[in-house]
Amino acid sequence: MGKELKVYPVRTLSRPSIEAYILDTPEARALACFPHIVGEAFIQLNRKLSTKATEAIVNVVGLEEWKGYVVHVHVLRAGSGYMMSEGLKHELGQIADVYIRPLYSKNRKKIEITYSDFSQLPKNAGLAVVIPDTVATGFTLIKVLRKLAEEANKVGSWIDTLVIYGFIADYGLERIAKEAKALKINFTYFFALEDVAALAGNYYDMVLYGPDTSQEAFKPLGAITHYDILRECINYYVPGLDQPGDWSNRQPVLFNGNTWEKVDLLQHLSESRETIESIQQRYSRYMWFKKWHKHICEAQIRAIKAQEERYS
Repeated sequence: MGKELKVYPVRTLSRPSIEAYILDTPEARALACFPHIVGEAFIQLNRKLSTKATEAIVNVVGLEEWKGYVVHVHVLRAGSGYMMSEGLKHELGQIADVYIRPLYSKNRKKIEITYSDFSQLPKNAGLAVVIPDTVATGFTLIKVLRKLAEEANKVGSWIDTLVIYGFIADYGLERIAKEAKALKINFTYFFALEDVAALAGNYYDMVLYGPDTSQEAFKPLGAITHYDILRECINYYVPGLDQPGDWSNRQPVLFNGNTWEKVDLLQHLSESRETIESIQQRYSRYMWFKKWHKHICEAQIRAIKAQEERYS
């Protein structure tokens, strides 16, 4: 695997005021392909990745020109796991950190903001806003953007430039781009890790390639990515698997706005293992499912089981 970060523009998703890029690094590949990476190892990998990614983002977006007006949004609980705040501070020095926790209702029909802290928002200025988050449908992030725009307006400020970073699906990207235009944001940048993922029918799983496991009938999915990335990932990735997994439950602790919660890492691990076992069982009879796919599944299951024993 190559060690350097590579930046690929996605011209099919870019248009005036909207630019989309794919970031490729060995750290991002590991996060996407290896669901057994959890806990402190997960945080350290994201920290190393954010150092590389932030340098590229600062250069592409021109964030140096926004010193004093860069706002990093912690979308609680999961978004902080991308470790982007540390990366931005390393590159730019002082930034503003704001916190917001959107939460789905039990029937998942409504999103409510249960906690927010906008005390560091710069006043009377255009802002460059950086939001690291996992974007599947984009519904949660739209709620965050509307709340942020509202709070910025209260102090005489506005969102001029928006940067979205993380695992991003095509469906969510298009919705966020549309919302950014509605909010009159001048420039929007997407930095997707490894690919602009294909969103499964359950509106949750973000797939590089493979079957939509949420459907009874076989439905193949494929992300937007570079051939070199696919060539690197194909020897490790389980086809049809959700790349970010349960991002919250891969982290050792989570800040909920009031306290730090210890995470049950076994939840993500067991769900990932069961999904891989199901993929192997359901699709091994298909012609596209090769012997090397079987070897990948078996290796991933072994790695996850080792982690399950460790954290039991």
